[in-house]
Amino acid sequence: MRFNWSCAIFRLAVILEESLDHPQAERPSPDSAGLPRCRVALCRGTITAFILSRLRQLDFPRCCLMAAGQISGVHQREGLKAFLAAREFLLTHREDYETAYRDFRWPQLDKFNWALDYFDTFARDNDKAALWIVDENGPEVKLSFAEMSRRSNQVANFLRQQGVRRGDRMIVQLPNVVAIWEIMLAALKLGAIVIPAATLLTVGDLRDRFDRGKARHVITIPGLTEKFATLARDYTRIVVGPAEEGWTPYSQAYEQNRDFIPDGETNATDPFMLYFTSGTTALPKLVLHTHQSYPVGHLATMYWIGIRPTDLHLNISTPGWAKHAWSSFFAPGMQAPPFSFTTTIASAPSTPSKWSPAAALPRCVRHPPFGVSSSSRI
Repeated sequence: MRFNWSCAIFRLAVILEESLDHPQAERPSPDSAGLPRCRVALCRGTITAFILSRLRQLDFPRCCLMAAGQISGVHQREGLKAFLAAREFLLTHREDYETAYRDFRWPQLDKFNWALDYFDTFARDNDKAALWIVDENGPEVKLSFAEMSRRSNQVANFLRQQGVRRGDRMIVQLPNVVAIWEIMLAALKLGAIVIPAATLLTVGDLRDRFDRGKARHVITIPGLTEKFATLARDYTRIVVGPAEEGWTPYSQAYEQNRDFIPDGETNATDPFMLYFTSGTTALPKLVLHTHQSYPVGHLATMYWIGIRPTDLHLNISTPGWAKHAWSSFFAPGMQAPPFSFTTTIASAPSTPSKWSPAAALPRCVRHPPFGVSSSSRI
């Protein structure tokens, strides 16, 4: 009879986790050893993460990893239910502001991962367009929810291969290219922390991201790699676009496995994004957001913009500014595909230039968006 590793690992993890009914549980040390009874802090989710990490180190069959990974979903499904209930309430009362204002309650979450719990569930076998990028000087790119889910899995596996771990901080300095959406989803899945960086940042600005932001990884485009040349530090270098000496091509991500197994549960309070404020009058402040404050907090943005499931929304903003995360990623990701324009300079295709309303207008006429929002900084 063939031993069922998948079933055995799954049942072991269930038994261990079900024994932890409280954040702390009393566990006696062996009386036979003459040791006093002691109280040991045991955290729910630790067992799962340990099993996953050990199985991965021992190169166990993938079925074992998948079985152990299912444990993480047990607690996260409760978070998804609460999130969906809040989302449905706002959609139901889209035209009834008084009721929405009076009765809406923020979901109280313990474990939650927006990408794994919500996006991937919604994306399963979903061929509806999730992302539509219109380049004023080039081709259009349109990807479905199913494709974005699969590609973000590949990117998450690629980043893990490059050494990105849960809690690691990544400087992501990209214009409006497909990779920015893939990396955001992948970072959520990995538990990594994104430091959004506008493409106009100086070398001094980037140095500050390393010094105070504690960044360990960088993802950027060929036209901007030279800004990092004088920042001689130990960090992972990944380039999106044509190859650059000393930089790992982002294109290798698409060679990775299409399935992704998380290394454990995600707490709703785990950090996800680290913004640096504009620093108009003083040194920029660091603003840390979690897996709840942005993914869940922008249910309000979804309601404010008025996006509905069949809508098309154009947001005029570039990555690096918080508005991009609000209205090009989270709010549209809950409802409709973001309709994004990216402007490029002919002599440097990977470098964004100032957005041109005159050039964008014909595209809007051709593909009328439901609504338009913009950043105060374009």
